[in-house]
Amino acid sequence: MAEYEIKNGVAIIPKGATAIEGHAFKDCTELTSVVIPDSVTEIGNFAFARCKNLKSIDIPDSVTRIGESAFSESGLTSIVIPDSVTDVFRATFNKCSELTNVVLGKSVVKMYPDVFYGCDNLTSILIPASVKLDFRTWLEVFNGCNNLKIIKVAEGSPVYDSRDNCNAIIETEKNKLVYGCATTVIPKSVTEIGSGAFSHVNKAEIIIPEWIKVIGGGAFNSNAANRIKVVEGNPVYDSRGDCNAVIETETNGLILGCAKTIIPNTVVKICEYAFGKCSELKDIVIPSSVTEIASKAFCRCTGLTDVIIPDSVTEIGDYAFIGSGLKSLVIGKKVNKIGSKAFSECESLETITFKGTVKEIAGDAFSSCKSLKVINVPVGKSNTYSKRLGGWPLCKFIVELPAEK
Repeated sequence: MAEYEIKNGVAIIPKGATAIEGHAFKDCTELTSVVIPDSVTEIGNFAFARCKNLKSIDIPDSVTRIGESAFSESGLTSIVIPDSVTDVFRATFNKCSELTNVVLGKSVVKMYPDVFYGCDNLTSILIPASVKLDFRTWLEVFNGCNNLKIIKVAEGSPVYDSRDNCNAIIETEKNKLVYGCATTVIPKSVTEIGSGAFSHVNKAEIIIPEWIKVIGGGAFNSNAANRIKVVEGNPVYDSRGDCNAVIETETNGLILGCAKTIIPNTVVKICEYAFGKCSELKDIVIPSSVTEIASKAFCRCTGLTDVIIPDSVTEIGDYAFIGSGLKSLVIGKKVNKIGSKAFSECESLETITFKGTVKEIAGDAFSSCKSLKVINVPVGKSNTYSKRLGGWPLCKFIVELPAEK
């Protein structure tokens, strides 16, 4: 392994060196600056990781590869990636909490997950026209960048644009917004908001314009929202009765709710991730019009303590309430199916009451419910539920309810 010298906080890279080896300066808190000769073509994995006092660095155009986590948890405040670099690898700037500005080189084609994970002071990013990523990778690249205010795709990209200075990344051919921020203004030419596009954005008000025709699952973070509104005239969605929710008009499926939502009695389905991770949700009344609670509909709703599933519901999807704060649960008479891990990890759940006989219960539907004390079942159904709940240890909590008069 090469030996490197540091003088007065400055790293000395030997002349003629072609690489800065992996872990070369990792955890070197005395390092404040680096002079990289133009013979260097590669910066290795973790080369400058956790160099807390390294505030800036000039990377020469000779460098073609910057390795994984090369600058993770360092003190960088800004960075310019040279045009010679085509790939920005996983976690390169992971948890650089002081990083505010990034300029990516004109040749960057691919960025890997967690490149800027946890860079919560990053406020602006210029995306070169060369970049080609799918929508999910955009979410992973900027995971935890909650303070972005300026997002711009350079002109000339064959795949993406930031039309009308909208501060968002739009998939040009589909007119689909795939990544936005708190300052995004949705252009009128955009017809679709992609899955997770605003899932990282804390906004008190979510307004869906009349020109939006498709909203992907988990597109918005509803946890901070106290108002959700679909503008009148939207042909696909509505917020009937000022319900503080987004409802798909044709199907009567609620696709997005918040702590202030009142579910209308015309809704028949609570859709996937409708209230997902809404920790501010303390209580919810599910009307008797609802027949299905879809996958992850209330997942990680840690403030939700009591739920009554009405008799109208026939199916509860996979992960529907996983990791929620439930203490008591009543499951209606007509529920026929409870999906995988539907109530798993509800660690405060003490009481479950089955009003009817559920035909199909996934073996892990109630796994890791550590506080469970009582499972109430209809009279004469203790053996049935013992089998359908997978026997021990859940069967020891089963108590038969008195016969209905």
